Amino acid sequence: MRYLVLLFLFVFPGGGHAQSNPHADTQFDCQTCHQQAGWHTVSFDHDTTGFSLTGAHKKTACLSCHDITSFKKVGSQCRDCHQDVHENRLSPECNTCHAPSGWSLMSPVKAHESTTFQLLGAHASLDCYSCHRNERNTGFLIEASECVDCHRTQYAQTTNPNHTGAGFGLQCDQCHSLIRWQPAIYNDHDALFPIFSGSHAGEWSQCSSCHDQPGNYQAFTCFSCHEHNKASTDGEHDEVSGYIYESNACLSCHPQGGGGDD
Repeated sequence: MRYLVLLFLFVFPGGGHAQSNPHADTQFDCQTCHQQAGWHTVSFDHDTTGFSLTGAHKKTACLSCHDITSFKKVGSQCRDCHQDVHENRLSPECNTCHAPSGWSLMSPVKAHESTTFQLLGAHASLDCYSCHRNERNTGFLIEASECVDCHRTQYAQTTNPNHTGAGFGLQCDQCHSLIRWQPAIYNDHDALFPIFSGSHAGEWSQCSSCHDQPGNYQAFTCFSCHEHNKASTDGEHDEVSGYIYESNACLSCHPQGGGGDD
């Protein structure tokens, strides 16, 4: 019987246990990936390929990206494996916005680094869809980038002060900062009357400290802040020709807000 078995193996050297190599075009030795503990236990140092597996890529099955015949048959671009839902409207580098740790984890600040609109201050914490409401159809492209293009509703609805009634301009950054919406500061006010420099710097807390008629910023009062009354002020100006106790008169003599202005 033993001789019959030997004759069978000699005539049919393939026997019944030989397996064809499913990785016919792969030059690696079997032990490069497979372990003796079990054929299906696969471990491969992907760093040797120049493409390190980070984040969610670590948990991805080999055959999700590779062809079983030749592991070299794989694209090097993100789009080779990931469906481009933006229909070729954006950069082919998905990692400009997306992170390897999760497809839904995006970095708006990083995404905007290559644009003309940097996300600074409060804008850095906004969700993408706050501005890009239909990103798949528009490719995240927004032609308008002025403040009022996004904040027109706030401009129209603000009542303290009433922006439309007061005739305020549409350049939000003239008064508001990128850090937070309030407090609002009119940075150009010093060109009209110094309140951020000189004797008035730090002596007021809100616009209404001087502008006591809501919506009318042409009108102002000097007497809501200064610790004096008409009688004492009259006494200090008894030698001033044409003196009257009136705010516009104060401004005409003290255009810089100082006591010694002429």
